[in-house]
Amino acid sequence: MATLISAAIHSPSNCELTDNYFAREGSKIRTAKRRRVLLERLVFPMIGNMAVEDIKRSDIIRMLDKIEDENGPGQADVALGYTRRIFSWHEERHDDLTTNWQDEDAAYQLA
Repeated sequence: MATLISAAIHSPSNCELTDNYFAREGSKIRTAKRRRVLLERLVFPMIGNMAVEDIKRSDIIRMLDKIEDENGPGQADVALGYTRRIFSWHEERHDDLTTNWQDEDAAYQLA
């Protein structure tokens, strides 16, 4: 019983979530390898080890600002799209999770 409770409480890190996403969905995505490389290079250094439920909008904005400054607005937009897709996939499969940074009105706007 303790194992079930601890498993239910465990919030995966962004890296663990991404691993699970690609294990289940990667074979359906033609560009899976390219997406994975971009996430590892740009997203994981900033929020990869954070628990999914602990990631706040400010963390995403800080990450996207850094990506935009160092790699351009196009890469920031792509990183946001990939991250949003993985989190949406997780929300669909999880009973209690709702990320507070994904609503459409608060989408990251690249000037």
